[in-house]
Amino acid sequence: MKDQFLGKAFFLTLTGLTLAFFVAYFSLHTGAETVFLLLIGLATLLLATHKLEYGLYIALAELIGTSHGHLFTAGGISIRMAIFGAVMIAWLTHLARGRRVAIGANPWDRPYILLLISIIIGFVVGLRGADTDVIKNVINDGNGYFYVLYIFPMLTVNWDSIKRRVLLQVFAGAATFISVLTLLILYLFTHTTEPVQRALYAFFRDARIAELTKVTGDIFRIFLQAQFFSVVLLLVIAAAMFWFWRQRRDQTILALWFILTMSALIISLSRSFWIGLIVGGLTLAVSAISIRRPSIKEILVKKAAGLLMLITSVALLWVVLAFPLPRPANVSGFSDLLSDRTLDGGDAAISSRWNLLPEMQKTIAESPIIGSGFGKIIAFESDDPRVREIYPDGKWRTYAFEWGWLDLWIKMGLLGPIAMIWLGLSVGFGLVRGFRDEHGWLNIGLFAGLVALYAIHTFSPYLNHPIGLGYIIFLTPFLVAKKQKAHEGAMVAIREVIEKTIVHTPAQIPKAPSVSSRQAEPVPWAEV
Repeated sequence: MKDQFLGKAFFLTLTGLTLAFFVAYFSLHTGAETVFLLLIGLATLLLATHKLEYGLYIALAELIGTSHGHLFTAGGISIRMAIFGAVMIAWLTHLARGRRVAIGANPWDRPYILLLISIIIGFVVGLRGADTDVIKNVINDGNGYFYVLYIFPMLTVNWDSIKRRVLLQVFAGAATFISVLTLLILYLFTHTTEPVQRALYAFFRDARIAELTKVTGDIFRIFLQAQFFSVVLLLVIAAAMFWFWRQRRDQTILALWFILTMSALIISLSRSFWIGLIVGGLTLAVSAISIRRPSIKEILVKKAAGLLMLITSVALLWVVLAFPLPRPANVSGFSDLLSDRTLDGGDAAISSRWNLLPEMQKTIAESPIIGSGFGKIIAFESDDPRVREIYPDGKWRTYAFEWGWLDLWIKMGLLGPIAMIWLGLSVGFGLVRGFRDEHGWLNIGLFAGLVALYAIHTFSPYLNHPIGLGYIIFLTPFLVAKKQKAHEGAMVAIREVIEKTIVHTPAQIPKAPSVSSRQAEPVPWAEV
Protein backbone atom coordinates (compact mmCIF):
# COMPACT_ATOMS: atom_id res chain seq x y z
CA MET A 1 0.00 0.00 0.00
CA LYS A 2 2.78 2.39 0.90
CA ASP A 3 4.35 1.88 -2.53
CA GLN A 4 1.08 2.27 -4.43
CA PHE A 5 -0.59 5.19 -2.68
CA LEU A 6 1.15 6.50 0.41
CA GLY A 7 4.61 7.09 -0.98
CA LYS A 8 6.80 10.16 -1.05
CA ALA A 9 4.84 11.78 -3.91
CA PHE A 10 1.60 11.50 -1.89
CA PHE A 11 2.96 13.47 1.05
CA LEU A 12 4.85 15.95 -1.15
CA THR A 13 1.58 16.71 -2.95
CA LEU A 14 -0.30 17.20 0.31
CA THR A 15 2.45 19.44 1.68
CA GLY A 16 2.86 21.43 -1.52
CA LEU A 17 -0.84 22.19 -1.88
CA THR A 18 -1.13 23.15 1.79
CA LEU A 19 1.78 25.58 1.52
CA ALA A 20 0.39 26.99 -1.73
CA PHE A 21 -2.95 27.77 -0.07
CA PHE A 22 -1.31 29.45 2.92
CA VAL A 23 0.87 31.58 0.64
CA ALA A 24 -2.10 32.42 -1.61
CA TYR A 25 -4.25 33.52 1.33
CA PHE A 26 -1.64 35.80 2.88
CA SER A 27 -0.46 37.22 -0.47
CA LEU A 28 -3.93 37.96 -1.88
CA HIS A 29 -4.17 41.53 -3.22
CA THR A 30 -0.69 42.35 -1.91
CA GLY A 31 1.16 42.31 -5.21
CA ALA A 32 3.16 39.28 -4.12
CA GLU A 33 0.92 37.07 -6.25
CA THR A 34 2.93 38.05 -9.32
CA VAL A 35 6.18 36.96 -7.70
CA PHE A 36 4.82 33.58 -6.61
CA LEU A 37 3.19 33.03 -9.99
CA LEU A 38 6.51 33.63 -11.73
CA LEU A 39 8.33 31.35 -9.30
CA ILE A 40 5.83 28.52 -9.80
CA GLY A 41 5.92 28.90 -13.58
CA LEU A 42 9.73 28.99 -13.66
CA ALA A 43 10.07 26.01 -11.32
CA THR A 44 7.63 24.01 -13.45
CA LEU A 45 9.54 24.92 -16.61
CA LEU A 46 12.89 23.87 -15.18
CA LEU A 47 11.56 20.60 -13.74
CA ALA A 48 9.59 19.71 -16.88
CA THR A 49 12.58 20.52 -19.10
CA HIS A 50 14.67 18.14 -16.99
CA LYS A 51 11.99 15.42 -16.90
CA LEU A 52 8.72 16.03 -18.71
CA GLU A 53 6.72 13.86 -16.30
CA TYR A 54 7.58 16.27 -13.44
CA GLY A 55 5.61 19.00 -15.19
CA LEU A 56 2.66 16.64 -15.65
CA TYR A 57 2.73 15.74 -11.95
CA ILE A 58 2.55 19.45 -11.07
CA ALA A 59 -0.26 20.02 -13.58
CA LEU A 60 -2.32 17.17 -12.11
CA ALA A 61 -1.78 18.36 -8.53
CA GLU A 62 -2.86 21.88 -9.47
CA LEU A 63 -5.87 20.65 -11.45
CA ILE A 64 -7.25 18.70 -8.50
CA GLY A 65 -6.10 20.97 -5.70
CA THR A 66 -7.32 24.37 -6.95
CA SER A 67 -10.56 23.52 -8.86
CA HIS A 68 -10.81 26.54 -11.20
CA GLY A 69 -7.06 27.18 -11.38
CA HIS A 70 -7.09 30.73 -9.97
CA LEU A 71 -5.24 30.20 -6.70
CA PHE A 72 -2.64 32.68 -8.00
CA THR A 73 -3.63 35.19 -10.67
CA ALA A 74 -1.75 38.24 -11.91
CA GLY A 75 -2.12 40.31 -15.07
CA GLY A 76 -4.84 38.04 -16.38
CA ILE A 77 -2.56 34.99 -16.07
CA SER A 78 -3.65 32.24 -13.69
CA ILE A 79 -1.53 29.54 -12.10
CA ARG A 80 -3.17 26.96 -14.39
CA MET A 81 -2.21 28.98 -17.47
CA ALA A 82 1.34 29.47 -16.17
CA ILE A 83 1.82 25.74 -15.54
CA PHE A 84 0.26 24.87 -18.90
CA GLY A 85 2.58 27.24 -20.74
CA ALA A 86 5.63 25.94 -18.87
CA VAL A 87 4.82 22.29 -19.60
CA MET A 88 4.12 22.93 -23.29
CA ILE A 89 7.38 24.88 -23.71
CA ALA A 90 9.24 22.06 -21.98
CA TRP A 91 7.50 19.55 -24.24
CA LEU A 92 8.65 21.44 -27.35
CA THR A 93 12.16 21.41 -25.90
CA HIS A 94 12.00 17.63 -25.57
CA LEU A 95 10.76 17.35 -29.17
CA ALA A 96 13.73 19.41 -30.28
CA ARG A 97 15.97 16.91 -28.50
CA GLY A 98 14.53 14.08 -30.58
CA ARG A 99 11.70 12.79 -28.37
CA ARG A 100 8.69 11.48 -30.28
CA VAL A 101 4.95 11.72 -29.71
CA ALA A 102 3.14 8.39 -29.87
CA ILE A 103 -0.05 9.95 -31.28
CA GLY A 104 -1.97 7.55 -33.48
CA ALA A 105 -0.10 4.51 -32.21
CA ASN A 106 -2.96 3.37 -29.99
CA PRO A 107 -6.73 3.24 -30.53
CA TRP A 108 -7.43 5.74 -27.72
CA ASP A 109 -5.24 8.39 -29.37
CA ARG A 110 -7.29 8.82 -32.53
CA PRO A 111 -10.48 10.25 -30.95
CA TYR A 112 -8.38 13.17 -29.72
CA ILE A 113 -7.80 14.17 -33.34
CA LEU A 114 -11.55 14.23 -34.01
CA LEU A 115 -12.11 16.12 -30.75
CA LEU A 116 -9.52 18.74 -31.72
CA ILE A 117 -11.29 19.18 -35.09
CA SER A 118 -14.59 19.63 -33.22
CA ILE A 119 -13.02 22.26 -30.97
CA ILE A 120 -11.66 24.17 -33.96
CA ILE A 121 -15.15 24.13 -35.51
CA GLY A 122 -16.57 25.50 -32.26
CA PHE A 123 -14.16 28.44 -32.31
CA VAL A 124 -14.55 29.16 -36.04
CA VAL A 125 -18.36 29.10 -35.93
CA GLY A 126 -18.46 31.13 -32.72
CA LEU A 127 -16.19 33.85 -34.13
CA ARG A 128 -18.14 34.45 -37.36
CA GLY A 129 -18.78 38.18 -37.62
CA ALA A 130 -17.83 38.60 -33.98
CA ASP A 131 -17.45 41.92 -32.24
CA THR A 132 -15.28 42.50 -29.17
CA ASP A 133 -17.84 41.25 -26.63
CA VAL A 134 -18.57 38.12 -28.68
CA ILE A 135 -14.87 37.33 -29.01
CA LYS A 136 -14.52 37.60 -25.25
CA ASN A 137 -17.46 35.23 -24.73
CA VAL A 138 -16.07 32.74 -27.25
CA ILE A 139 -12.66 32.67 -25.58
CA ASN A 140 -14.10 32.42 -22.07
CA ASP A 141 -16.45 29.65 -23.17
CA GLY A 142 -13.96 27.54 -25.10
CA ASN A 143 -10.66 28.10 -23.31
CA GLY A 144 -11.12 25.03 -21.08
CA TYR A 145 -10.65 22.81 -24.13
CA PHE A 146 -7.03 23.90 -24.48
CA TYR A 147 -6.40 21.40 -21.69
CA VAL A 148 -6.77 18.67 -24.30
CA LEU A 149 -3.32 19.62 -25.61
CA TYR A 150 -1.81 17.96 -22.52
CA ILE A 151 -2.33 14.68 -24.37
CA PHE A 152 0.78 15.43 -26.45
CA PRO A 153 3.28 15.61 -23.58
CA MET A 154 1.43 12.73 -21.91
CA LEU A 155 2.06 10.58 -24.99
CA THR A 156 5.69 11.69 -25.14
CA VAL A 157 6.58 10.30 -21.70
CA ASN A 158 7.57 6.64 -21.44
CA TRP A 159 5.30 5.62 -18.58
CA ASP A 160 7.00 2.77 -16.76
CA SER A 161 5.72 1.28 -13.51
CA ILE A 162 7.62 3.77 -11.30
CA LYS A 163 6.28 6.84 -13.13
CA ARG A 164 2.73 5.47 -13.07
CA ARG A 165 3.01 4.87 -9.35
CA VAL A 166 4.14 8.46 -8.76
CA LEU A 167 1.26 9.72 -10.93
CA LEU A 168 -1.17 7.65 -8.86
CA GLN A 169 0.28 9.02 -5.62
CA VAL A 170 -0.04 12.61 -6.86
CA PHE A 171 -3.67 11.94 -7.73
CA ALA A 172 -4.35 10.33 -4.33
CA GLY A 173 -2.55 13.12 -2.44
CA ALA A 174 -4.38 15.93 -4.23
CA ALA A 175 -7.78 14.21 -3.92
CA THR A 176 -7.16 13.67 -0.20
CA PHE A 177 -6.23 17.34 0.13
CA ILE A 178 -9.61 18.27 -1.35
CA SER A 179 -11.41 16.16 1.25
CA VAL A 180 -9.45 17.69 4.14
CA LEU A 181 -9.97 21.19 2.73
CA THR A 182 -13.72 20.61 2.45
CA LEU A 183 -14.08 19.58 6.09
CA LEU A 184 -11.76 22.39 7.21
CA ILE A 185 -13.89 24.98 5.37
CA LEU A 186 -17.00 23.46 6.94
CA TYR A 187 -15.46 23.74 10.41
CA LEU A 188 -14.27 27.33 9.89
CA PHE A 189 -17.61 28.56 8.58
CA THR A 190 -19.58 26.90 11.36
CA HIS A 191 -17.33 27.81 14.30
CA THR A 192 -15.99 31.31 13.61
CA THR A 193 -17.43 34.80 13.86
CA GLU A 194 -18.95 36.70 10.96
CA PRO A 195 -15.88 38.95 10.30
CA VAL A 196 -13.67 35.87 9.97
CA GLN A 197 -16.24 34.20 7.74
CA ARG A 198 -16.41 37.29 5.55
CA ALA A 199 -12.61 37.36 5.09
CA LEU A 200 -12.45 33.64 4.30
CA TYR A 201 -15.39 33.91 1.91
CA ALA A 202 -13.65 36.70 -0.01
CA PHE A 203 -10.58 34.50 -0.45
CA PHE A 204 -12.47 31.42 -1.61
CA ARG A 205 -14.63 33.55 -3.91
CA ASP A 206 -11.77 35.52 -5.50
CA ALA A 207 -9.62 32.41 -5.95
CA ARG A 208 -12.73 30.55 -7.25
CA ILE A 209 -11.95 27.60 -5.02
CA ALA A 210 -15.32 26.82 -3.48
CA GLU A 211 -19.00 27.75 -3.54
CA LEU A 212 -20.29 28.32 0.00
CA THR A 213 -24.01 28.45 0.66
CA LYS A 214 -25.73 28.60 4.02
CA VAL A 215 -28.47 25.97 4.00
CA THR A 216 -29.83 25.60 7.53
CA GLY A 217 -28.81 26.70 11.02
CA ASP A 218 -25.05 27.25 10.93
CA ILE A 219 -24.58 24.57 8.28
CA PHE A 220 -23.00 25.49 4.95
CA ARG A 221 -22.94 23.64 1.68
CA ILE A 222 -19.27 23.29 0.68
CA PHE A 223 -19.04 22.66 -3.06
CA LEU A 224 -15.77 22.40 -4.99
CA GLN A 225 -15.73 21.40 -8.64
CA ALA A 226 -12.67 19.26 -7.90
CA GLN A 227 -14.79 17.09 -5.59
CA PHE A 228 -15.35 15.08 -8.75
CA PHE A 229 -11.98 13.52 -7.93
CA SER A 230 -13.43 12.53 -4.56
CA VAL A 231 -15.88 10.40 -6.55
CA VAL A 232 -13.00 8.76 -8.42
CA LEU A 233 -10.96 8.24 -5.26
CA LEU A 234 -13.92 6.60 -3.51
CA LEU A 235 -14.30 4.17 -6.41
CA VAL A 236 -10.59 3.33 -6.45
CA ILE A 237 -10.59 2.79 -2.66
CA ALA A 238 -13.70 0.62 -2.95
CA ALA A 239 -12.01 -1.48 -5.65
CA ALA A 240 -8.95 -1.95 -3.43
CA MET A 241 -11.13 -2.92 -0.46
CA PHE A 242 -13.02 -5.41 -2.61
CA TRP A 243 -9.82 -7.00 -3.91
CA PHE A 244 -7.86 -7.16 -0.66
CA TRP A 245 -10.62 -7.52 1.88
CA ARG A 246 -8.78 -10.20 3.94
CA GLN A 247 -5.79 -7.90 4.64
CA ARG A 248 -7.10 -6.29 7.79
CA ARG A 249 -4.36 -3.75 8.43
CA ASP A 250 -4.78 -2.18 5.01
CA GLN A 251 -8.55 -2.49 5.21
CA THR A 252 -8.53 -0.25 8.28
CA ILE A 253 -6.50 2.44 6.52
CA LEU A 254 -8.67 2.21 3.41
CA ALA A 255 -11.87 2.39 5.48
CA LEU A 256 -10.73 5.56 7.29
CA TRP A 257 -9.70 7.05 3.95
CA PHE A 258 -13.09 6.16 2.49
CA ILE A 259 -14.96 7.76 5.41
CA LEU A 260 -12.97 11.00 5.10
CA THR A 261 -13.56 11.23 1.35
CA MET A 262 -17.24 10.29 1.56
CA SER A 263 -17.85 12.96 4.21
CA ALA A 264 -16.51 15.64 1.89
CA LEU A 265 -18.69 14.37 -0.95
CA ILE A 266 -21.80 14.33 1.21
CA ILE A 267 -21.45 17.93 2.37
CA SER A 268 -21.00 19.03 -1.26
CA LEU A 269 -24.75 18.37 -1.55
CA SER A 270 -24.15 17.75 -5.25
CA ARG A 271 -26.79 15.44 -6.65
CA SER A 272 -24.79 15.15 -9.86
CA PHE A 273 -21.82 13.78 -7.90
CA TRP A 274 -24.10 11.44 -5.94
CA ILE A 275 -25.62 10.10 -9.16
CA GLY A 276 -22.15 9.68 -10.64
CA LEU A 277 -21.01 7.77 -7.55
CA ILE A 278 -24.04 5.47 -7.71
CA VAL A 279 -23.58 4.75 -11.43
CA GLY A 280 -19.83 4.30 -10.96
CA GLY A 281 -20.41 2.08 -7.93
CA LEU A 282 -22.77 -0.19 -9.86
CA THR A 283 -20.21 -0.39 -12.67
CA LEU A 284 -17.53 -1.26 -10.13
CA ALA A 285 -19.66 -3.95 -8.49
CA VAL A 286 -20.59 -5.64 -11.78
CA SER A 287 -16.99 -5.54 -13.06
CA ALA A 288 -15.43 -6.76 -9.81
CA ILE A 289 -17.95 -9.56 -9.30
CA SER A 290 -17.54 -10.79 -12.89
CA ILE A 291 -13.75 -10.93 -12.49
CA ARG A 292 -13.36 -12.21 -8.91
CA ARG A 293 -16.63 -14.17 -8.55
CA PRO A 294 -16.86 -13.78 -4.77
CA SER A 295 -19.10 -15.89 -2.57
CA ILE A 296 -22.50 -14.68 -1.41
CA LYS A 297 -21.08 -14.36 2.11
CA GLU A 298 -18.25 -12.11 0.91
CA ILE A 299 -20.70 -9.90 -1.01
CA LEU A 300 -22.97 -9.53 2.03
CA VAL A 301 -20.02 -8.69 4.28
CA LYS A 302 -18.85 -6.02 1.87
CA LYS A 303 -22.34 -4.53 1.57
CA ALA A 304 -22.60 -4.33 5.34
CA ALA A 305 -19.14 -2.74 5.56
CA GLY A 306 -20.10 -0.19 2.91
CA LEU A 307 -23.29 0.76 4.77
CA LEU A 308 -21.35 1.10 8.02
CA MET A 309 -18.77 3.38 6.38
CA LEU A 310 -21.54 5.52 4.91
CA ILE A 311 -23.16 5.94 8.32
CA THR A 312 -19.77 6.74 9.85
CA SER A 313 -19.17 9.38 7.16
CA VAL A 314 -22.38 11.16 8.16
CA ALA A 315 -21.35 10.83 11.81
CA LEU A 316 -17.99 12.45 11.02
CA LEU A 317 -19.80 15.45 9.54
CA TRP A 318 -21.90 15.76 12.68
CA VAL A 319 -18.72 15.62 14.82
CA VAL A 320 -17.16 18.44 12.77
CA LEU A 321 -20.31 20.52 13.11
CA ALA A 322 -20.86 19.83 16.82
CA PHE A 323 -17.23 20.21 17.88
CA PRO A 324 -17.37 22.48 20.96
CA LEU A 325 -14.28 24.62 20.25
CA PRO A 326 -14.21 27.55 19.88
CA ARG A 327 -18.01 27.35 19.94
CA PRO A 328 -20.45 24.65 18.86
CA ALA A 329 -22.43 25.24 15.71
CA ASN A 330 -26.19 25.29 15.45
CA VAL A 331 -26.84 21.91 13.82
CA SER A 332 -30.61 22.13 13.81
CA GLY A 333 -31.96 20.69 10.61
CA PHE A 334 -28.90 18.55 9.93
CA SER A 335 -30.89 15.33 10.14
CA ASP A 336 -33.33 16.56 7.47
CA LEU A 337 -30.74 18.18 5.22
CA LEU A 338 -29.67 15.10 3.28
CA SER A 339 -33.16 13.67 2.85
CA ASP A 340 -34.50 17.02 1.64
CA ARG A 341 -31.65 17.36 -0.84
CA THR A 342 -32.24 13.86 -2.11
CA LEU A 343 -36.03 13.86 -2.32
CA ASP A 344 -36.89 17.47 -3.15
CA GLY A 345 -37.35 17.53 -6.88
CA GLY A 346 -38.80 21.01 -7.06
CA ASP A 347 -35.99 23.23 -5.83
CA ALA A 348 -34.59 26.17 -7.80
CA ALA A 349 -31.66 24.32 -9.33
CA ILE A 350 -33.77 21.51 -10.76
CA SER A 351 -36.55 23.78 -12.02
CA SER A 352 -33.98 26.05 -13.70
CA ARG A 353 -32.48 23.05 -15.48
CA TRP A 354 -35.89 22.07 -16.81
CA ASN A 355 -36.59 25.65 -17.91
CA LEU A 356 -33.30 25.68 -19.81
CA LEU A 357 -33.88 22.36 -21.60
CA PRO A 358 -36.46 23.44 -24.25
CA GLU A 359 -34.38 26.53 -25.10
CA MET A 360 -31.32 24.36 -25.69
CA GLN A 361 -33.37 22.03 -27.90
CA LYS A 362 -34.54 25.00 -29.98
CA THR A 363 -30.93 26.19 -30.38
CA ILE A 364 -29.80 22.76 -31.55
CA ALA A 365 -32.62 22.66 -34.12
CA GLU A 366 -31.35 25.96 -35.60
CA SER A 367 -27.96 24.45 -36.51
CA PRO A 368 -27.86 20.71 -35.76
CA ILE A 369 -24.80 19.83 -37.87
CA ILE A 370 -22.11 22.45 -37.28
CA GLY A 371 -23.61 23.91 -34.10
CA SER A 372 -23.72 27.53 -32.98
CA GLY A 373 -20.12 27.78 -31.78
CA PHE A 374 -18.57 28.74 -28.47
CA GLY A 375 -20.03 31.78 -26.79
CA LYS A 376 -23.60 31.06 -27.94
CA ILE A 377 -25.97 32.84 -25.55
CA ILE A 378 -29.36 31.42 -24.58
CA ALA A 379 -32.04 33.27 -22.62
CA PHE A 380 -34.25 31.33 -20.21
CA GLU A 381 -36.20 31.82 -17.01
CA SER A 382 -34.18 30.94 -13.92
CA ASP A 383 -35.56 30.28 -10.45
CA ASP A 384 -32.16 30.78 -8.83
CA PRO A 385 -32.59 33.30 -5.97
CA ARG A 386 -29.26 34.93 -6.90
CA VAL A 387 -30.59 35.60 -10.41
CA ARG A 388 -33.93 36.87 -9.05
CA GLU A 389 -32.09 39.41 -6.90
CA ILE A 390 -30.62 40.99 -10.04
CA TYR A 391 -33.44 40.26 -12.48
CA PRO A 392 -36.83 40.07 -10.72
CA ASP A 393 -38.45 38.44 -13.77
CA GLY A 394 -35.83 35.69 -13.69
CA LYS A 395 -34.76 36.21 -17.32
CA TRP A 396 -31.16 35.02 -17.53
CA ARG A 397 -28.80 35.12 -20.51
CA THR A 398 -25.73 32.90 -20.47
CA TYR A 399 -23.38 30.75 -22.55
CA ALA A 400 -22.70 28.43 -19.58
CA PHE A 401 -25.27 25.62 -19.65
CA GLU A 402 -26.26 22.56 -17.71
CA TRP A 403 -27.16 19.41 -19.68
CA GLY A 404 -23.60 18.67 -20.74
CA TRP A 405 -24.25 16.55 -23.82
CA LEU A 406 -26.56 19.17 -25.29
CA ASP A 407 -23.92 21.79 -24.49
CA LEU A 408 -21.41 19.88 -26.63
CA TRP A 409 -23.92 19.66 -29.47
CA ILE A 410 -24.72 23.39 -29.36
CA LYS A 411 -21.08 24.51 -29.19
CA MET A 412 -19.38 22.05 -31.59
CA GLY A 413 -22.17 20.60 -33.65
CA LEU A 414 -22.95 16.92 -33.98
CA LEU A 415 -19.24 16.12 -34.22
CA GLY A 416 -18.68 17.23 -30.60
CA PRO A 417 -20.69 14.56 -28.75
CA ILE A 418 -19.62 11.92 -31.31
CA ALA A 419 -15.95 12.68 -30.64
CA MET A 420 -16.45 12.65 -26.88
CA ILE A 421 -18.36 9.35 -26.93
CA TRP A 422 -15.69 7.79 -29.16
CA LEU A 423 -13.00 9.02 -26.78
CA GLY A 424 -14.81 7.55 -23.78
CA LEU A 425 -15.28 4.19 -25.48
CA SER A 426 -11.66 4.02 -26.61
CA VAL A 427 -10.27 4.93 -23.20
CA GLY A 428 -12.79 2.63 -21.52
CA PHE A 429 -11.76 -0.37 -23.61
CA GLY A 430 -8.12 0.45 -22.87
CA LEU A 431 -8.90 0.16 -19.15
CA VAL A 432 -11.04 -2.96 -19.56
CA ARG A 433 -8.18 -4.81 -21.23
CA GLY A 434 -6.25 -4.51 -17.98
CA PHE A 435 -9.01 -5.91 -15.76
CA ARG A 436 -7.39 -9.34 -15.46
CA ASP A 437 -3.86 -8.04 -14.86
CA GLU A 438 -2.27 -8.30 -11.42
CA HIS A 439 -3.31 -4.71 -10.78
CA GLY A 440 -6.72 -5.11 -12.43
CA TRP A 441 -8.45 -3.70 -9.35
CA LEU A 442 -6.94 -0.30 -10.16
CA ASN A 443 -8.16 -0.37 -13.76
CA ILE A 444 -11.64 -1.34 -12.54
CA GLY A 445 -11.71 1.60 -10.11
CA LEU A 446 -10.49 4.04 -12.75
CA PHE A 447 -12.97 2.67 -15.29
CA ALA A 448 -15.80 3.17 -12.81
CA GLY A 449 -14.57 6.76 -12.40
CA LEU A 450 -14.75 7.24 -16.18
CA VAL A 451 -18.33 5.95 -16.26
CA ALA A 452 -19.16 8.28 -13.34
CA LEU A 453 -17.70 11.23 -15.27
CA TYR A 454 -19.85 10.56 -18.33
CA ALA A 455 -22.93 10.16 -16.11
CA ILE A 456 -22.23 13.40 -14.23
CA HIS A 457 -21.76 15.24 -17.53
CA THR A 458 -25.38 14.51 -18.40
CA PHE A 459 -26.55 16.97 -15.74
CA SER A 460 -23.49 19.11 -14.96
CA PRO A 461 -21.01 19.70 -17.80
CA TYR A 462 -17.57 18.37 -16.88
CA LEU A 463 -16.30 17.18 -20.25
CA ASN A 464 -15.98 20.82 -21.36
CA HIS A 465 -13.83 21.60 -18.33
CA PRO A 466 -10.16 20.88 -17.52
CA ILE A 467 -11.32 18.67 -14.63
CA GLY A 468 -13.14 16.18 -16.84
CA LEU A 469 -10.69 16.41 -19.73
CA GLY A 470 -7.78 16.21 -17.30
CA TYR A 471 -9.11 12.99 -15.78
CA ILE A 472 -9.37 11.32 -19.19
CA ILE A 473 -5.82 12.38 -20.04
CA PHE A 474 -4.63 11.19 -16.60
CA LEU A 475 -5.90 7.70 -17.50
CA THR A 476 -3.58 7.40 -20.52
CA PRO A 477 -0.63 5.68 -18.77
CA PHE A 478 -2.96 3.02 -17.35
CA LEU A 479 -4.44 1.92 -20.68
CA VAL A 480 -3.62 -1.35 -22.38
CA ALA A 481 -3.50 -1.56 -26.16
CA LYS A 482 -5.08 -4.54 -27.89
CA LYS A 483 -1.97 -5.43 -29.85
CA GLN A 484 0.15 -5.00 -26.72
CA LYS A 485 -2.05 -7.41 -24.86
CA ALA A 486 -1.86 -9.99 -27.62
CA HIS A 487 1.91 -9.62 -27.78
CA GLU A 488 2.21 -10.11 -24.05
CA GLY A 489 0.09 -13.27 -24.20
CA ALA A 490 2.25 -14.72 -26.97
CA MET A 491 5.43 -14.03 -25.03
CA VAL A 492 4.00 -15.63 -21.89
CA ALA A 493 3.05 -18.75 -23.88
CA ILE A 494 6.52 -18.97 -25.42
CA ARG A 495 8.13 -18.58 -22.03
CA GLU A 496 5.97 -21.37 -20.58
CA VAL A 497 6.97 -23.73 -23.42
CA ILE A 498 10.64 -22.99 -22.83
CA GLU A 499 10.33 -23.53 -19.11
CA LYS A 500 8.54 -26.87 -19.59
CA THR A 501 11.12 -27.97 -22.12
CA ILE A 502 14.08 -27.33 -19.81
CA VAL A 503 12.44 -28.37 -16.55
CA HIS A 504 14.82 -31.31 -16.14
CA THR A 505 17.90 -29.35 -17.08
CA PRO A 506 20.23 -28.78 -14.08
CA ALA A 507 21.29 -25.33 -15.14
CA GLN A 508 19.07 -22.46 -14.09
CA ILE A 509 18.02 -20.41 -17.07
CA PRO A 510 16.60 -16.98 -16.15
CA LYS A 511 13.09 -16.10 -17.23
CA ALA A 512 12.65 -13.67 -20.07
CA PRO A 513 12.02 -10.12 -18.91
CA SER A 514 8.48 -8.85 -19.09
CA VAL A 515 7.53 -7.31 -22.39
CA SER A 516 5.47 -4.69 -20.65
CA SER A 517 6.58 -2.63 -17.68
CA ARG A 518 3.07 -3.09 -16.34
CA GLN A 519 3.86 -6.74 -15.55
CA ALA A 520 6.90 -5.71 -13.56
CA GLU A 521 4.81 -3.79 -11.04
CA PRO A 522 4.75 -5.22 -7.53
CA VAL A 523 1.42 -6.62 -6.49
CA PRO A 524 0.03 -4.15 -3.95
CA TRP A 525 -0.68 -5.54 -0.49
CA ALA A 526 0.32 -9.05 -1.56
CA GLU A 527 3.04 -9.23 1.06
CA VAL A 528 0.63 -8.59 3.94
